[in-house]
Amino acid sequence: MARVVQRRSGPPYLLIIFVFLFLVAATLAVLLFMQRDKVMKAGAQKAQLLDKVLSATEQQRSQIVEMLDKAPREGTVVAQLDGQVGRLVHLITGRPTATVAAAEEEADKAYELVGTRAGLAGTVIEAYKLIDSARQDSKAWQTKYDEAGKQLEVMRKSLLDQKGQFDQASQGMDAKIAELTKKFDEFQKAHEGRLEQAKSEWAQQQAEYERQIAGKVQESQEQQVKEQRLLAEIEKLRRRLEEKLGQGGDPNAMLTRIDGKILRTLDQEATCYVDLGAKEGVTVGLTFSVYASSNIPDSGQGKGTIRVNKVSDNVSECTVTRQDPKDPIMPGDLVANVAYDALRSYTFVVEGVFDLHGTGRATPEGAEEIRTLIQRFGAAVAKDLDFNTDFVVIWEEPTPPPRPIENAPRQVWEVYNEQMKGFKHYQDVKAMAQQMRVPVLNTNRFLAYVGYVPGEAISGR
Repeated sequence: MARVVQRRSGPPYLLIIFVFLFLVAATLAVLLFMQRDKVMKAGAQKAQLLDKVLSATEQQRSQIVEMLDKAPREGTVVAQLDGQVGRLVHLITGRPTATVAAAEEEADKAYELVGTRAGLAGTVIEAYKLIDSARQDSKAWQTKYDEAGKQLEVMRKSLLDQKGQFDQASQGMDAKIAELTKKFDEFQKAHEGRLEQAKSEWAQQQAEYERQIAGKVQESQEQQVKEQRLLAEIEKLRRRLEEKLGQGGDPNAMLTRIDGKILRTLDQEATCYVDLGAKEGVTVGLTFSVYASSNIPDSGQGKGTIRVNKVSDNVSECTVTRQDPKDPIMPGDLVANVAYDALRSYTFVVEGVFDLHGTGRATPEGAEEIRTLIQRFGAAVAKDLDFNTDFVVIWEEPTPPPRPIENAPRQVWEVYNEQMKGFKHYQDVKAMAQQMRVPVLNTNRFLAYVGYVPGEAISGR
């Protein structure tokens, strides 16, 4: 780093004195050189006059002295010398001093300043030396001053550059700070707005949750009351069912109900007639299972099946769709369809997927086909199982799936969970139906009890 040279605080008195003495000496030298000839001429004249005085007689010397005393001194050599001394004193001291003593006093002052009494020439020489030394010091100090000035200028330019960079950076920082302040203010306002909105929404949600909780509590209380009423209704219906079926009655007794009988058969045309007609609600397409006696087996399988082709008031013409050649359908055989009743409409619930056509793959379409059959036969189909349900048609009981190992792939666990879900649902539906004493029919039993052969076309009722 460049040093900053501190300038002297006071005026350079010594230098001023040296300069002053130099000027005086130079002036005296010029004046002395100019007056040298005059002084030499005057000296020669005085020497001649002195010779004349010395060679003159006593009377002549008296006359010369008298003449000199009477003559004005201004024009004499002494007067001239006195004037020159006064002028020299004036030039030396810079003040109009008429006496040599005053000049000597001024010279003493100058000697004290210079520090020597070697005479005027020595004083001037010493003054020159002091002036040269002062000049050298001045040059050295000037050089240092110039170097310091250059360094100062470099530093000034560097500081100006740094100031410019700082100002530019400061302006950029100010702009960034202003932008960030603006963004922060906007963010703070937005945050405060979102916070207020969140508080409002939270208050609304809390109020809504409290309202929902109060509603759920009320619903729970109502559900408990409803559950108590249902339990009472269950008990009431159970007693009525027992009264209807008798002590130890079997709800499956409705499965053994007979609807009519075969009046006549035409073996060559595979045609038969039953004692049911339009008055009993028989429609074209209705199917029946045929039994040799009123003892209908639990499987529902009869000796054959028939389908109604023509309907009159009291008799219907039917086509034999299936029979055993060794045990053909005969007059007097009984007919039944669990989904048909001449006096009332039964309610069915269909649960699961079914394989009606023996493809080995159960589908939801099979369940929809069963619902269509039930409705064509005059019964109703409900979505959920309740105490108005007369029959439940359920898919074949599934086998509990084997549990995968713990580190089995996720897809394996998904398939397992889905199979377990279906298995548990089957168990739940079956258990609920048994608890409510509702007959449960799987696919084969249902088809056997209604006398339907999959693939046959049926007409609407």
